[in-house]
Amino acid sequence: MIVFNVNSGMIQIQDSVGRLLMNRILIMRAYTETVACDSGMCEVVHGISLKIKRRCNDPEMLYFMNGNIEIAMDSTVYDLLERENLSIEKGRDIAVERRRRR
Repeated sequence: MIVFNVNSGMIQIQDSVGRLLMNRILIMRAYTETVACDSGMCEVVHGISLKIKRRCNDPEMLYFMNGNIEIAMDSTVYDLLERENLSIEKGRDIAVERRRRR
């Protein structure tokens, strides 16, 4: 398990995902999506999208390194880490699990 301590939270990256990230960067961006509207009430989903790229030159992103592993995140994800921990795991796809801290 690869661990990043960011803000007052933690990002844990499964070793199999870490192997995919060698010489690449994990890009984490927050998104908001309206999924259903019924009787004037809309359900809004907040999530984090993950991408693996060779490089990221976005000056709006915050960058962190742990050994050979690099991650970039937007400020919304950074702020989220004040309240939650994130776990990045690989199943069929690479997914993020959010866990609220007490």
